[in-house]
Amino acid sequence: MKNQFYGELILLLIACLVALPIQFIPKLKENKKVKIIFCIMVIVVFGIYTTYTSIKDNPKVDAKLGENYIEFKKNEVISLNNIEDVQFYDNVKFEIVANGYRWGNDDYYSGDANVNIKKGEKTLKYIYKGKVYINANNKSYIVLNEKGASKSYVFNLDTKKKTKQMYYELLEHAH
Repeated sequence: MKNQFYGELILLLIACLVALPIQFIPKLKENKKVKIIFCIMVIVVFGIYTTYTSIKDNPKVDAKLGENYIEFKKNEVISLNNIEDVQFYDNVKFEIVANGYRWGNDDYYSGDANVNIKKGEKTLKYIYKGKVYINANNKSYIVLNEKGASKSYVFNLDTKKKTKQMYYELLEHAH
């Protein structure tokens, strides 16, 4: 997020430098078409840059099980001793309400969200502000709760078989 701010700041400075001739060259200053084209170009460049960095900030995350930890991202590692509860859901209706902006990466979602897991019309579990890393092509999900931090993680792997296998491995470590 910090890099995105600096990138947008640099783009703004470049836009200001390009705009200087429009203000100081009399023929350009009086030409409204030049000003409109310049404004449209600045908006398009900022839009493209923001879209690109937003997609880049939402990478696909594959949960990896280590010797005594599960890792989602470099800065998101949970000790297996800190797992309070692990649940497996299969063939359920999954409703996500994103907290913040999210740009799609095909059929993948990662980020903070409120999650409602339903079977028919019955709500099986509601998670407020959970970390979600799911592949929409797989309808099996693991819900992991971290001790003391009251954090919930909802994730799956590429296939039901892999997801279920990781669930059984995590279940061995849950206390």
